[in-house]
Amino acid sequence: MSGLIALIVIGLYCLFVYQVQNMLFKKLKNKLGIWKIPAAILFWIAMFLLPVSDEIVGYWQFRKLCQNPNSYHINWEKIIGKEIYRDSVGTHLIGFAIPIYYKHIVFHDKETNEEYGFYSSYEAEGGFLVRHMGSSSSPMVLVFWGNTKCYANSPPELYKLNKFTSIPRINK
Repeated sequence: MSGLIALIVIGLYCLFVYQVQNMLFKKLKNKLGIWKIPAAILFWIAMFLLPVSDEIVGYWQFRKLCQNPNSYHINWEKIIGKEIYRDSVGTHLIGFAIPIYYKHIVFHDKETNEEYGFYSSYEAEGGFLVRHMGSSSSPMVLVFWGNTKCYANSPPELYKLNKFTSIPRINK
């Protein structure tokens, strides 16, 4: 059913774009000359990229965040075989084209409360169009071209391979 609704919305959007094109190109008909067809093609491409332009820009911003080299440090020599707890602090980042959630996770020894390391993670949500369609909160652009989550320089598998127990901190 949602696929049918999406097709209807896309059809109505195409009709809208066609009407806008007719209005614009009637006024510019004599001025465009041989450039009428290339201008029409560029117009259609721009109009179809317009609804997801925030996701395209957000993709590049998210990709840049995931390349941050200072977001990971864990002392593996001290942490192996220990029982630890993790504290995490998260926030929504401001100033990006799409909503991006940042989380900073710190590992502590359960008995001595000594800090063993930290890493950061980022998670992207969909742009304006995706958030208002209601089907998913994942960005369309990131779903097609990459992950919607990244653990900058620290995939979660690293601490699974090093055999230590990690539990969330329970506030008393």
